[in-house]
Amino acid sequence: MLLPSSHGRTARILWAALAAPLAMLSPPLSTQAALAAPPGSPPAAATPPRTGPSELTVRSADGVALAVMEQGDRRLPGILFLHGFGQSKLSFRRQFGSDLADRYHLVAFDLRGHGASAKPDDPAAYSDPRRSADDVAAVMRATGLVRPVMVAWSYGGVVAGDYLRAFGAANLSGLVLAGTLGGFTKASDPLPQSLADVASRMRSASDQTRSNDLAANIAGARTISDAYASATTTSEDRQILFATELMLPAYVRRAMIERPSDNTDVVGKLADLPILLVRGETELGMPETGIADLKRQLPQLTISRYPGGHLTFFDSADRFNRELSGFVDRSEPSARTAARPAGLPLSRAGHRAFRDREFAMMDRNGDGVIDHEELRLRMEAAVGRSSPEALARAMRVNCGRDVPSCSRAAFRRQGDGEFNRLDANRDGIVSKDEFVAAGSTFHHEQPF
Repeated sequence: MLLPSSHGRTARILWAALAAPLAMLSPPLSTQAALAAPPGSPPAAATPPRTGPSELTVRSADGVALAVMEQGDRRLPGILFLHGFGQSKLSFRRQFGSDLADRYHLVAFDLRGHGASAKPDDPAAYSDPRRSADDVAAVMRATGLVRPVMVAWSYGGVVAGDYLRAFGAANLSGLVLAGTLGGFTKASDPLPQSLADVASRMRSASDQTRSNDLAANIAGARTISDAYASATTTSEDRQILFATELMLPAYVRRAMIERPSDNTDVVGKLADLPILLVRGETELGMPETGIADLKRQLPQLTISRYPGGHLTFFDSADRFNRELSGFVDRSEPSARTAARPAGLPLSRAGHRAFRDREFAMMDRNGDGVIDHEELRLRMEAAVGRSSPEALARAMRVNCGRDVPSCSRAAFRRQGDGEFNRLDANRDGIVSKDEFVAAGSTFHHEQPF
């Protein structure tokens, strides 16, 4: 939630308080022959049931451990969710538990200092926007996200600005701003009296959460979490809100409140990026003047208005998920096509892109190599079983030989070798006839 910088420290305190939120499927390996079931084994289900989100830890550029949640096929179009101040990746559980996971690759992570991510005690770990940008980049690399749509909620809008400033928009397909203007405009309006009292209570609660007095921390966290309850909020939701709010230490809050949040210098990077802005009717931090100013600067911006307040994606999850799906599908048709596995005929570039995505899918810790444990997890997600013999066979097929670990370069070389073997006329395209004539054991609808 953003207020104009002219309000000074009081505005920053209010903004931080208002930023508190309410709250794999794995396709077969490209080397399907390596995963072939032993004779007599029961066939795998044609359509596996949707699995729950998986959890992994990613190290950022400065070594901070980030807790990441992902769900869905990594070859599908990606959506990266950035949560608000004082909350966590669990804020998006009504997205991860939905049909979105059948059509897209969903990724969310706990911002540094939040949730299950590490909480360094150096104030510079939170005041430097570049570190925030590097966190996003590290998660994108580790989860194989290529041109995802970024969904930035509340303080997540500031994080989106950090990423765009450092890396630009070339690796994004679109941006959704939910409950935030991202610091991309300074234009503002005074709060109506009906909301001024709410803002005052939130300012006091924000002060309490930054205090070294534990009792005050608890009281402030209770006020903030209760303020965002709605008719859709269950007792479990309330517990998650409150507990997650308490997981952000006071020293982190103090460091974050002092960091810059003005992203007006980044607006130029958004000129060609599809943008959806989602606003609740009682939203405190998205003034109409600011929305109009942002629309003037970015004519491609689409505005969607919801009942309720700050938690549109949670309180109206069904509608939000439908709109998000439509936005993703409209944002980058070419990226959607490239993200799905190609059949035959297949170009060399298409095959390499598939291999790169396949490697990223297996490289769960993002260290640039795949080992037997990562391969085992991948195989069990694909066919529900593995064995030492199958692991050795899969490593040989993917990397040329059975080794403890295999680099991205070796994985790519092995794929290039298979492509060259099948491309009999050396025209850079493998046709179905070439595929069959070579006696390949791979299924012709997969880009081997």
